[in-house]
Order: sequence, then structure tokens, then C-alpha cells
Amino acid sequence: MRVCIVPRVRGIGGMVSFRDRLKAVFERWGIQVTQELEDFPYQAVLVIGGTRQLLGLWKARQRGIPVVQRLDGMNWLHRLPPAPNRPRFSLRHILRAELANLNLALIRRRLATAIVYQSQFARQWWEQRYGSTPQPNRVIYNGVDLSLFNPQGDHQRPSDRLRILMVEGSLGGGYEWGLRIAVRLVEEMRSLQAEWGRLYPHGIELMIAGQVAEGLRQAWDQAAGNSIRWQGRVAPSEIPYLDRSAHLLYSADVHPACPNSVIEALACGLPVLAFETGSLPELLTTECGRVVPYGGDAWRLEEPDVRALAQAGVELALRQEAFRPAARARAEAVFNIEATAKAYAEVLAIFPAQTSIPRGKDALPFRSSSQAQAPLQPPPSFRETGTTDFSDSASSGKADSAALSPDKHSGRSIWLEWLGRLSRFTPLSLKRFIYRLPWLANWLRQRVNRSVGRELQWVEITAGGLRGLSMWLDLSQEKDYWLGTYEPHLQTAIQELVQRGQVVYDVGANVGYVTLLLARCVGVQGKVIALEPFPQNVRRLQQNLTANSQLADMQIVAAAIVESSEEVTFRIGPSDDTGRVVDSSSLSLPPAESVIVAGVSLDDLVYQQGFPCPQVIKIDIEGGEVSALRGMKRLLQEAQPLLLLETHTQQCSQQVWEILTHFGYRISWMKRGYPPLTGREQLPRRAYWVAFPPQGCSKNDGNS
Repeated sequence: MRVCIVPRVRGIGGMVSFRDRLKAVFERWGIQVTQELEDFPYQAVLVIGGTRQLLGLWKARQRGIPVVQRLDGMNWLHRLPPAPNRPRFSLRHILRAELANLNLALIRRRLATAIVYQSQFARQWWEQRYGSTPQPNRVIYNGVDLSLFNPQGDHQRPSDRLRILMVEGSLGGGYEWGLRIAVRLVEEMRSLQAEWGRLYPHGIELMIAGQVAEGLRQAWDQAAGNSIRWQGRVAPSEIPYLDRSAHLLYSADVHPACPNSVIEALACGLPVLAFETGSLPELLTTECGRVVPYGGDAWRLEEPDVRALAQAGVELALRQEAFRPAARARAEAVFNIEATAKAYAEVLAIFPAQTSIPRGKDALPFRSSSQAQAPLQPPPSFRETGTTDFSDSASSGKADSAALSPDKHSGRSIWLEWLGRLSRFTPLSLKRFIYRLPWLANWLRQRVNRSVGRELQWVEITAGGLRGLSMWLDLSQEKDYWLGTYEPHLQTAIQELVQRGQVVYDVGANVGYVTLLLARCVGVQGKVIALEPFPQNVRRLQQNLTANSQLADMQIVAAAIVESSEEVTFRIGPSDDTGRVVDSSSLSLPPAESVIVAGVSLDDLVYQQGFPCPQVIKIDIEGGEVSALRGMKRLLQEAQPLLLLETHTQQCSQQVWEILTHFGYRISWMKRGYPPLTGREQLPRRAYWVAFPPQGCSKNDGNS
């Protein structure tokens, strides 16, 4: 597995340190890294910000290689109108800044296949300035090596005076404004010395790490009375020592996207002080630091409320024993570089055959949040939730070799675009009419199959409930997903019955089409648990959910839903969506036709393992519906979720009817108006049902 990271930048700035940290983790996992776009083959490209190699990115896209762009903020200081105490910029500087913004925007709009934003703030900023994009996007915070950046180690933190640290790569080009505010902060805190002076009798000092012009340094020494300790430009390996040698970090940047200095300080147990701008309210909690209202228009760099900042700084100085452990805990919960690298690997769809990618508490959720989320602990009998065990040999199917194949023919993308446009303007009724004409449907199917090939391709859904979203699909088998014709009655029922904010289980998630539709319906306040046992499908499922992580909080459980929690035999079907669980004691199958997978009951999942209680459950597991219902009797009795089911045999339909009516459910056809079924004698061999709870709504209503 190989990934290309561009541009090739040198120095010690934020881009460089991020690249080096990510590269180190990737190489530790066995993922090779190149920094030359012409150095084929590789499976994905990561653009850190922007690059001038636009032709190289275009060629990579033509080869079918995903191009992921990592974005922070954009240049904006040069747009400020002239004013006292505000930086002045030359025409050359202004032109370079605007060209850099246009370069970033061009890659984002035209060349990237997915976007990673460093924070929610960064995403909102770009969408407000340049509009939203159709590409999937995700927020992934920067991370640090928690073993290198930690509170334990050498330091020279004074016990008799208060030391404020400020870390910036360079304090020029407009960023000297932050230095001026830092000096004012020290002055304001000196005026409050009656509050902290007893604890720090030798006063306060400001320690500056970063490149500062000699003339600027001399001017500030004269103005501040030589109370500033200038560290100059320091190597990244020295930052932990400096963080441990201070009492608090002042983050001077205004509207930062995700400043490494803040994350590094937290990892070293250093509380952070800053104004409430940019991503800082996302990164800091009240336990590990203080963000203070700016007090003016920060976008115009109006004079801030430095007095309020100083008062917050005094609080941090006096409560070191409380803030320092909380700062470290915040870093451990959110900013682990291993979890950050795992999230990038998911977006890039690069999964090594054998890896030590962190799982469980170290794994990032599909939908990043500004709040640390306590992970749910999975049952010990199956693979850890929210991740996939990619070392499983059963996962080495076509998704390994074809999902991101660099050998795609560029002509196919033209066919896909043409066919997609035609599909968007074709009514669903006409599409279904074509299905009823075998000679025409077969001819079209053969033509499409020859055009698109038998590879996974990133395509936009042209119609149906997921119209406008994109998925990795094998169009030779999954045209109904692409065209929006998959299970139209199920799609309609989901759109009509699933509400925002609900918790929904997708039992038999396959590769994620229905999961994403459920996620679109519940929104970012809701949660979708996708349950799928077949390892190859789990891999595809993870790719599709990760690529659309902005829809909702989505989580994967790689297990079969059965009556009791135990390993079961999964029979591999002729296509990815026709496999099913079989009784291993009564049926012997060749190894190539079956795989042993974990099994779990929904009652165990909710009541023993602590997963959230569902308000809606969709079940489509190729004849395993009876076993699934028998394993959720407590849920049917107590929680009474709404059920959307498909059954596949007459006997299965009758047994499902008996179980649900025993618990008082009202059974209806999954058709317009949901006409009721009055008896099991009406049930066909294959049935699509809606099972309404006895009271007509779930006891776990999403608004409760």
C-alpha cells in the first residue's frame, strides 16, 4: 500500500510537522509514502493545503486515484483596511496571498475527490466564502505523539515566578499583532498581582518561541523592560521541554483552524489561554483552559478585551493542580496522532493487510465532533465497533484490489457522466417500466456493464433518497443503487417514518445504501448503527460511511444479528447482498463458500453492552429475521421500536407474524398508506412489512 503526500515543503512549520507525524505513523503501519506525483504506482494522494502541481493532480484523477485535500483556513489579514496598530502589506504580499487562496479553492472545487477540514470552524469558513462542494468531507483534528509530548520529562518551570509561553513559527507578516497583545496581557496580569503574587513572588515573565526579526525584538525589549525571554526558532523536539517549563500557553493566533501549539501544550499538561475565535472553542474545554470573548470584531482586528483575558490567565495560574491533569486528559481523548492517522487512512481508503491501527477508545468517530465522545464498548465476542479488522483474510476480495485501482480508463468516467445525466432526467416510473421489459433491460444492462467495467468506482447517486450523495459502487452489480431504483417502497417508508434525532439500527447493512439513507433522515443529532457480518461488505461499508460522515453519527458493528451471542457460519452468496447465516451444526460447506463470523443478539447489544436503544430497526438478512426477532424480545416488550422488515420464505413470514403480533405489533404492508395485514394467510413468500408498535409510536421517542 502506497500514498503520495504533496507538496514537498521544508522547515519546521505546522504543515511540515503534520506531514512528518502522519508519515511516521503510516510507515510504522507498513504504508509507504512518496512525495512525487510522478512516482507511480500509489493508491491515493493527500494534498496538505495547496500545490502548484495541478497537472499532476489532474493526471492522478484520470487514473482513478482519489485526491484528498487537507484544508485549514485561508489568507485574510491582507484584506484588512489600513488602521493604526495594524500590519501593512506590500502589493506583492497581497497578490501572493490571493493567488494562494485561489489555488486552494481550485483544488477544493475541481481536483479533490474528498476534503478533510482541520476543524468545524475551518469547514464553515470555506463553505461561507467559497460555497459547499459535492465531494464528501470530514473534520479530522490534528494529533500529536502522546509519548513524546507528555507531562513527564525534563523542564525548568520556575516555582517562584509565573511564566507565560507563546509558541509561533514566525512572528512577522502580520502576526506580530499577537506579540503586541501578549505584552499587553502581561501588563494587565501585573496589575492583578495582588491575586497571584503570593504564589509567585518574583513576578511574571513572557517566553516567546518563534522567529522574530532582530529589529522587532529590540523594540519590544525596550518597550517591555527586558521582561521577555526570546527562545528564537526552536526545533520540534524542543517544544515538549518548553511546554513543560511554563505555567500556561497563550495562543495568539486569531481565527486559527487547528493550531498545533495548542494541541502540543495540552499533551504536555499545559493549560491554554486564548480568545474565543476560530477553532479554539472546539479544542478547549473549561477543564483544560480558558477561551475568552474577544470583545470586538475579531475579523477586523479591533482592540480585544485584554483585561478579561488577564483575569482568565490569573485563574489558570492559581489552579494549576486542577487544569494540568485535565489538559493531558483532553489530549489523550481527542488528539492522539494514531487516531488521527487512522482517520486519514479511512478517508484515503488505504488499508494495509496487517496493521496496528488503534481501535476502541483510540478510534475517531465517523462524524467528528467538537466534544470528546465516550466510546461504546463492543461485546467481547465480535470485532470492535466503529472499525474493521482489515487483517481478516476474508476481506481480501475485490475491494482490496479494485476499489482504488490506478488502472481505470478515463473513458469510463465520460460514460458514467453521460449515463448519470440521462438517469437524473428519467422518471422512476419509466426506469421500473424498463425493468419489466426483459429484452430491453438485458440489452441496456449488457451495454452498461461493458462501459463501466467490474470495478469499484466513486459515483454520484442520480435519483432516489440518496440523490446527490456519492458512494463506492460496482456498477456491474449495483446499478439500482446508482439509479435510485433500489427498493423504492423501503426508501419511501424510511423517508416518511424515520425522524430527525432518532437512533436507528440497520440490520443487514450490506455496503451502506440504506444506512446512508437512514443517516440522511436522522441528521447530525441522530445516530445510525450499521450491523453487517460479511467481512468484504464491512470493508465497503466503512469506505462509504466514512466518505459521507457529515450526515450523522454512524457506527459499524461487524457481526451477525442472531438469537444468542455466539460465533456463527455465514454462507457466502452469489452476490455481496445474498449471503446469510446458516446452522453450522447441520450444514457442511466448503471453506470457500462460508466464513465464521461473530454473532450477537440485539438484546445483548443494548442491555448488556450499553449500545443506545433504537427507535427504528430495519431488518433484511436473507431469511435470518426470525432468529433476529427471537434475540430482541426484551426490546420488543420494553422499547417497542418501529420495524421495517423484509422476509424471504413463507415459513419465515408466518413465524415473524406470530412473534410480532404476540407483542402487540400492528402489521402493515410497506406500500402507500401502509394498509394493514389482517391475518397471516395473506402473507406471500416474500413480504415487505412495516410493524408499528402497539401504541403507534416508539416508547423511545426521539424527542424524549
